[in-house]
Amino acid sequence: MNIEGTALYQRWEHRVAHEPTNDYLICISPSSKTAVSGTGKTTLATGLAKQFDLSPDGFDAEKKATLSAGTLGYDIIPDVAEGSAVILDEAQGTPGGGSGLNSRRAMKTETIETIGSILANRDKRLTVILVVQRYEQLDPTIYPMTDSWLLIRRGPSDPDGPIAAHHMVTVEDYDLQSPDVKTPRLELLSWPSLPDDDEDYRMMEKKKQLAKTKGGGEGDEDDTPGEIPKPLRDEKIKNLYESGVTQDTIADTFDLTQPTVSEIING
Repeated sequence: MNIEGTALYQRWEHRVAHEPTNDYLICISPSSKTAVSGTGKTTLATGLAKQFDLSPDGFDAEKKATLSAGTLGYDIIPDVAEGSAVILDEAQGTPGGGSGLNSRRAMKTETIETIGSILANRDKRLTVILVVQRYEQLDPTIYPMTDSWLLIRRGPSDPDGPIAAHHMVTVEDYDLQSPDVKTPRLELLSWPSLPDDDEDYRMMEKKKQLAKTKGGGEGDEDDTPGEIPKPLRDEKIKNLYESGVTQDTIADTFDLTQPTVSEIING
C-alpha cells in the first residue's frame, strides 16, 4: 500500500515525521450504506499501520494491535517503541463485553485510562488507528483528538474497488456550551487488498475470531464501571480540557456537573 502524495500522508508526515513531538490519530469506520462485514476496514487499518510505523522493527500486529481498550492503554502504548503505529479494532467494544472507547455514559475505568494514555504519550510520535463500526459510537472526547477520519464508502467486493473518504475533524473552539464538530472531506482514497498470507492481517483476523469465541477482547475484565481515585480523576480532567475537550463533554464522561468540572480545572 503506497499512499505517498495523498493529503493523508502529507498531513501525517507534517505532524509525526517533521514535528517529532506529535502523534496522529486516525479513525476508520464504514458508511451505513456498506455491508456490515467485508468493508475492508481491517485491511485498510493494517495497511496504514505498515506504512506509518516508524519504529526500527516496523508494525507487528501481534504486539501492536488489540480489540481491548484496556490492553491498548495499559500494555501497548506505554511499551511500544517511539514512532510505532498501533491499532484498536472494534473500538466500539465487542458484543460479549470487550472494552472499547464507546460513547456510553458509564465508562469503565480502563476506557478513561486509555484516553489518558493516548494523551500522555503524544510525544512518542505514535500513529493511533481506531477501527469502529460507526464514528459516532466513540466517546466525544475522541473528536478533538482525531486528526483524520476515513469513512469507507465502497468495500473491496465492489467491482470498482474500495473507496474511503478522508475527512478532517475540527471542533468549534468558541462555543464551549455547544461545540460544533465539522468534518470537511479532503479526498477519496483507495487501497489494495493484502495477501491472504500476510502475517499481520492474519493476526488481526485471529484476534477478532478469538474475541468472538471468548465473547470479548483479550485482557478484558468484567463490564462493571470502575472508580478512579479523585486525584487521578482530576488530573485526567485537566489533561482532557487542555487537549481541547469541552467542559460539558468531560462532565458527561465522568458523570459530573459542568460547574464541578470548572472548579477542578480552575482549582
